[in-house]
Amino acid sequence: RAYIKQANDRAQQLLERYAEPLVALVRAAGGYDAAAILEQAWKLLIKNHFHDSICGCSVDPVHREMMTRFASVTQIGETEARLALARLVGGTPAGVVPEPALESAMAVFNPLPYARETVVYHTVHVPAGFGAGVAVLDADGRPLPVQREVETVFAPGRSDRMVDRVTIMCAVPMPGLGVAPLRVVAAAEAHAAVPAATGDGAQAEAAAASGAEQPAAGSASAAASAAAGSDRDVRVDAQSLENEHLRLEVGPDGPVLIDRASGRRHALRLRFEDTADAGDSYDFSPLAGDVPIVADRPASPPRVVRSGPVVGSLAVVYPLTVPARLSADRTRREGWVEMPVDVVFTLERGARALQVTVRLNNAAEDHRLRLVVSSGVQSDHVWAGDSFVWLRRPVRPPKGDGWYQKPQPTAPMRHVVAVSEGQAGFAVMARGLKEYEAIPTGAGVDLAVTLLRCVGWLSRDDLLSRPEGAGPSLPVPEAQCLGPHRFELALMPFSGPYWQSPLLEELDAFVT
Repeated sequence: RAYIKQANDRAQQLLERYAEPLVALVRAAGGYDAAAILEQAWKLLIKNHFHDSICGCSVDPVHREMMTRFASVTQIGETEARLALARLVGGTPAGVVPEPALESAMAVFNPLPYARETVVYHTVHVPAGFGAGVAVLDADGRPLPVQREVETVFAPGRSDRMVDRVTIMCAVPMPGLGVAPLRVVAAAEAHAAVPAATGDGAQAEAAAASGAEQPAAGSASAAASAAAGSDRDVRVDAQSLENEHLRLEVGPDGPVLIDRASGRRHALRLRFEDTADAGDSYDFSPLAGDVPIVADRPASPPRVVRSGPVVGSLAVVYPLTVPARLSADRTRREGWVEMPVDVVFTLERGARALQVTVRLNNAAEDHRLRLVVSSGVQSDHVWAGDSFVWLRRPVRPPKGDGWYQKPQPTAPMRHVVAVSEGQAGFAVMARGLKEYEAIPTGAGVDLAVTLLRCVGWLSRDDLLSRPEGAGPSLPVPEAQCLGPHRFELALMPFSGPYWQSPLLEELDAFVT
């Protein structure tokens, strides 16, 4: 039940990294104390942490109730985080979609303990015709690098007036564990300097340092002052994404990721591997004679989704047709269903990691689906992130001859698994995905991350991977995880030991 781990990851990050620190900052500034309501949220969350619950090996009604608790935790956490953030900047959080306006205020919180520039995604409504001129200004009135997607729609709650709905992607310099107050301003489309103001604001900063007069907020000259461009910007063409750290090339054989600093090329051989799962909610169990089905090539050339300069995205589709289910006697797979996999590669301005979003609609039962990536790094061990520790594990587990239950090649992780040898390193990060396998090959270690394990029984007594049952033999049809799914991962090459590289900071930024 991967969806449970994903929901838990979102809830934990919300409480740990947003609600708790924001409320603490407000309390330190002499404001209100929300400890009681946050304690209630934690109690609800911890009720989902009993091992049979969070591990996904209980009956369906238990897991339905878990999702209700996750929803309650999210409501509490988001409400308290927004209230605290508003108090820190002397405002009030919007309870409804605001009326379209030419100017609005927003504030962004950085939960990390160090200053950084990060990409902020935000949606505003402005009067029709003004969307292409939307700019974002920092606290000193300087324009920030911004990218816009404009759609003309009916005004919220109205059917007699059109407005521009603008999705803003803005590169915001932020203080460590602090708040950046921003202003969103709109100019008429006819007077906007460029469709998307770009660059790192260096000209405006230099002018401010020299005491020169600054352009009026939201004016064409203010937008133009951010249009100089920067090596941090994302450059996009029909088959590649590139910023100062990474270059992604997507060809007929799939993606190649290049570390610009070292020049190393990682032929990712990205592929989706589907196998039969004759196991239960506790353990994967293979099907005798089963051959994995692999989708390793995009169906067509990539499609540009976002063209930079703040965010660049390319989308591809991997065609995948898999058996529909196990036969009634569980000796073979039968039937066929089409299950195309949509993959979006995203590179943000200044980012050292490539984000990979996977979407699919699971229509099959009794199977395991994994994303497999070639690291291109040879090693006899991997590093797996876990709670409060990084664990060094051998690439393959001991054979376990004579053991009561032989060890499986899969292992747990919390957000990341990395291969490192000498100066070459490669990491796979994931939100809410908890299982990996390291596979040695002649070209280096391949890393397989489990996306879905779909089974129909809480426990069975006939597994090849386990000598006896682990619980009651009860049907759990919702553990087949049918329906739409979305998985968020990131890939990052690095140099040297992981603890001396930017990996830890990039992982922290990705996770939060």
